[in-house]
Amino acid sequence: MLFGALVWLFALFALSGLIFFVVVALVSFSDLDSDYTNPVELCSRLNGLLLPEYALFGAMVVAFLLGGCWIEIVLNLPLLVWFCQAYVRREHRLDPTKVFQQMPTKRMEAYIKLGFFMVSFFFYLYRLVFYLVQGYLDSDD
Repeated sequence: MLFGALVWLFALFALSGLIFFVVVALVSFSDLDSDYTNPVELCSRLNGLLLPEYALFGAMVVAFLLGGCWIEIVLNLPLLVWFCQAYVRREHRLDPTKVFQQMPTKRMEAYIKLGFFMVSFFFYLYRLVFYLVQGYLDSDD
């Protein structure tokens, strides 16, 4: 029971970090639109967050694998494959010379990731509470 609860707790903390990364990206894109930052600063800031984002998401999927949470693995598998494809094709980094061409696509990707992470956060919160209540009720018997 303890390992399962730790998996769900780790997933919630990991998703909190992932949501933070996406919000930083969206704010950075907004700053670029408003000329508060230049493309080189934007790219250096966001490119520095990509590998930690990918690693955190991968660690969350591995935790689900170790915990035997097969539904969550299936739900996260498309995004994991997309991250791996972008990394292998070298499409994950922003280029300062092409940032204005890439920005609408990257912004839409960030909004989609934010929506997915927010829905996942509340789903995992529900699963954590359900898991803890179920464990508590089973321990009384």
